[in-house]
This record gives sequence, C-alpha cells and structure tokens, in this order.
Amino acid sequence: ADQRSTDGSKEMYGRFPKVLVLDNPAPFHSSSVRKLLLDAARSFEGNNAIFSFDADEIPTGHIVEDSFWAGVSSLRPGTGIEFLWLTLWRSPQRYRVGRSVFAPQWKQFGFVDDRRMSYDTVGVINDHVSRIPQAAHQSLHRFELPKVLHYQFVKFERLASLDFSRSFFLWKFNGKCCPALLITFDQNSTPEFFFDNITANR
Repeated sequence: ADQRSTDGSKEMYGRFPKVLVLDNPAPFHSSSVRKLLLDAARSFEGNNAIFSFDADEIPTGHIVEDSFWAGVSSLRPGTGIEFLWLTLWRSPQRYRVGRSVFAPQWKQFGFVDDRRMSYDTVGVINDHVSRIPQAAHQSLHRFELPKVLHYQFVKFERLASLDFSRSFFLWKFNGKCCPALLITFDQNSTPEFFFDNITANR
C-alpha cells in the first residue's frame, strides 16, 4: 500500500508486473491499512497464507524453499504463523541478544486465511496492534526457518543523524543518558546460511 509517496515509488512498482499497488490515503500511521490489505488479498480465491513485514524487515531466503511452503500448506485455515525476529546491529553480520525489546523474540508475521476473521482494531497506531487478526492467535504454529532480520540499525550512523531519531537514540546507561552509538550491547554472529537464496542488487 503506497501512502501518499512523492519520490517516484509508484513508477518503480510499475516495473514489476506481479506487484499489486494499493493507495493508502491516510495522512498518518494507522492500523486501518491492515484491513485495506486484507480486503485486497481476498480478491484472490482460496485459503491463502498472508504475511506482514515492515519495510526494514526481510525474511531469510528459506521463505522461498519448497519445504517451508509444504509446511504452510499443511496448516488449517485460521492458523497464525510465527517466525523468530532478530535485530541486526550496525552490520548484517551481528544481531542483538540479551534482555531488551530488540532481543530475539517470536512474533506473529502471518496467518492462513479462513476468509472469515478480521482485524478487530482499526484506526489506531499501527505499531500498537497485532499484525494478524486476533482470532489467529488461538492456534499458532512456529517455523524454525525462515528467520526475520530487522535492518533498522544496520546503517546506524545515518539513522542516528536523522532529526526524528535523535531523541530516540538516547539510552539510560549507568544512570546517565548517552548516545546509543557509544553503548556496546550483547551480540551474536549472524550465521552465514541466513543469507542463502538471497541475491543483493548493487
């Protein structure tokens, strides 16, 4: 759903014939777009698997493997789908661990549509509601692969320099507020196989 873009995005979408572009006229960040997207997805027949990823989230390449889709096909309509969410830290080669909102956590990214469930909450900030209809939480299935890689902090210096981000990038550390650029968080190395089946366009 294109939300009032003026940077040529719509022209770029047109280069991909399989991409369906919807117009999201909302002037602010709202969960109403989820209903807009669900209605569009239901223009295709069947109990389809529907996924929701943010612009800075990319599932690992395992999402294109036949074994994954065989697993999805075995799920009953109405089932929610969970993946492990990992926040990359200042490089694709490292991800955050430890105890924080950016630590690895299971999140609901998709569901098998029974063509009856709906989003109960619309018109509120998108970040404050579930990505899947509430009814799909009653039956959840976890997939070990793919993982979902969160790229928000990969270009850290650039992100921290943006005006809207400056206040966000202050952490209370040892009783004092200091820029997150100066703080070292617990990290693990990102396994190389997470990038299998992914081709980077340079």
